[in-house]
Amino acid sequence: MVCSYHLVLAGPLPATVAGVIRARLGEVTIRSRAGRTALEGRLADQAAVRALLNLVWDAGGEVRLLRVGTAPAAMTGGSDGRGVPRTTGT
Repeated sequence: MVCSYHLVLAGPLPATVAGVIRARLGEVTIRSRAGRTALEGRLADQAAVRALLNLVWDAGGEVRLLRVGTAPAAMTGGSDGRGVPRTTGT
């Protein structure tokens, strides 16, 4: 089951960690402001959610909020090789 996530951290996310997240788990949108960093994206399953959290924790990140839900039903087009479906129309 593909999950969408919204993760909020206290403070910045090191650029190297952002690169590792993209390399291991796929594309992520990162926004920083007012002492917080928000990450949004899609993950293959709950194990990938745990892997994301481990990457953040290993870098010393402080999780303030994690919201996980099912990805939109409009996702089609097969897999990107990491188990995350490709989207169409983005």
